[in-house]
Amino acid sequence: MMYPDCIRGVAQAPALQFRSALGTLCAVAFFATEAWAHEGLHGDDATDSLIDEWVFWPDYTLSGTAKNYPGPRPEPMQPKTPRFGQAEPAFYLGGQLPTESFDRLLEGDQLPADDFSIEFWVLDHVNRPVGVMASIVDDSKSEGPRLALGFYNRSMFFGVPGETSGLLEFPVVEGRRETEEGAYRAFKRRWHHIVGTYHSGAFSLYHNGTFAGELEAPAGEQFDRASGRFGIAAYLEEEAYMDIGNLLHYAAVYEEALSADAIEDRFAHHSVLIEQGQIFSDLFHYTAGPYLNAGTESSINILWETDRPSTAVIEWGEQLPYDRQMRIDAPERLQTVTLDGLKPDTPYFYRVTSTAEGKEIDSGPLTFRTLPGAGAPITFTVIGDTETRPHVNDQVAKQIWGERPHFNVVVGDLTDGGRANHRFEWTHEYFLGVTQLASRIPFIAAPGNGEDDLVWYQHYHNLPSGEYYYSYRVGDIEFFMLDSNMGHHDKNRPGFREKQKAWLEEALQSSTAKWKFAGHHHPVYSSDENDYGDTYKERSDTGDTRVRDDFLELYERYGVDMVFFGHLHSYERTWPIKNGRVDRNGVVYVQTGGAGGNREEASPTRNWFSNRVYSGYHYVLVHVEGDQLELVAVDTEGRERDRFVLKSEE
Repeated sequence: MMYPDCIRGVAQAPALQFRSALGTLCAVAFFATEAWAHEGLHGDDATDSLIDEWVFWPDYTLSGTAKNYPGPRPEPMQPKTPRFGQAEPAFYLGGQLPTESFDRLLEGDQLPADDFSIEFWVLDHVNRPVGVMASIVDDSKSEGPRLALGFYNRSMFFGVPGETSGLLEFPVVEGRRETEEGAYRAFKRRWHHIVGTYHSGAFSLYHNGTFAGELEAPAGEQFDRASGRFGIAAYLEEEAYMDIGNLLHYAAVYEEALSADAIEDRFAHHSVLIEQGQIFSDLFHYTAGPYLNAGTESSINILWETDRPSTAVIEWGEQLPYDRQMRIDAPERLQTVTLDGLKPDTPYFYRVTSTAEGKEIDSGPLTFRTLPGAGAPITFTVIGDTETRPHVNDQVAKQIWGERPHFNVVVGDLTDGGRANHRFEWTHEYFLGVTQLASRIPFIAAPGNGEDDLVWYQHYHNLPSGEYYYSYRVGDIEFFMLDSNMGHHDKNRPGFREKQKAWLEEALQSSTAKWKFAGHHHPVYSSDENDYGDTYKERSDTGDTRVRDDFLELYERYGVDMVFFGHLHSYERTWPIKNGRVDRNGVVYVQTGGAGGNREEASPTRNWFSNRVYSGYHYVLVHVEGDQLELVAVDTEGRERDRFVLKSEE
């Protein structure tokens, strides 16, 4: 049998060898819990017919003795891999081979005898062609899958992937500004509930609770149940570091064709969890943190959130067992505490224990270090635009952890659109990627346009001034963290720009720090190819003119040494600049937007201000000691992309 380009069998080729050849970079964590089938996960029509279900959630934790996932989660379930024998054959999807494959999840008598349904819950938040496919394979035949349900490159399909037109296929879209007729809209612009049912010789496909289409099954396409097997494979080679759990969050197989009402109920169930920022159903768990905010020489702020209101006990001390504790008796989902009276430049251990409805969970033992005082060397990292890719955030976090910085700075776009109705971008994406690091290294952040209405940005951050701009003093350095969302504030917060500018001037004028750094989201200068004019067709503004109008003159007048920003998803360092030209006594601008957003490129011709550019995921490492600063830009494979030394004139 011939197969279209969408799906083709690979004869006699072990899937394990394919995965090895493709260089799978991150081990998958695949989770399932039997209790869910009995605790209200399914509607009445679905529960009794459930054969099995699987939950996917990446294992984004630090390595070695620092490995820790806060609180409970469904237990890992490994693929069924025989000790001896040939691995299962793989199948192409969109020209790709599987990067991860779970074979024989069901086989033989576990498979449905007649009618059945397959269910997917998919989150697609990347801009490259990725996919996932569940297939039933008949081992007595070698042509390819006898049936498949899948999602690939913003298209869903179900049926027999053969040349007999037995495949239903429909495009899906984000959910705004669509012009393509017949496309099915994502929930929250990103989520797809896909259900394929087989009943009385016909395939039906549903998307987000809505019937999409029906097709009569091709004659003679029956598989031998005795030699059949069901598996799931992910096709992620276009996305570096991506894990199946970033795309497919849930899958299930039922031994009957679910009714339209039951499918609508299933979609509603998943949707409610997303609306509420809950990761796992019917499991008391942490949905954010622990997350260290803005540490000082004598204090640390710790924030965490549970899936339901809970009380808490936090314990801490200079060694184990802990010798201090604090109780929080008012039940809330979000809890935040400040531990003070701590010793400077001292390591501490801590643990959060939360209680709700007679159940208790804890974060496990974690660590932090208070910040050093004046005269001591400081090491910090800077990232920007974590946005849409927790799989890249994970890689960046692990690289930064290897540096053991005193703190980490995030220059905006922590999320791609984490507004009030997109809480999942925080619980299912941002905290998924960074918690492993942020539970041990304090974060300070500035808002980006991706934080939009700032509802969840404010919810998850302890802002020192109560405003979206503030100063942060550590030893001999001071950070001035600013809100550069000028266009948004011009409409919604009249007078904000003038107020922030006046605050910045006063703060810079009164600062006694040896080193002065600013951090905000939008660029002062940038060589980006098309955000400020298509440089292949026209001249560019080479940055945000409103930011230059408000901040540039103050930076130069009050001797700011370096300014960090993101917004553009690449790296750039300028020459020192003053009065619109290169000047050794000027300000150095560093664009560091490479922690997860869609990668961008520099303009085709070099700009007068540009010293170094790099397109790729990265972070910036800064060492400050006495009168000298050393900056290193490092990519996600640990390769050095830039190195720069600056000496203070004071």
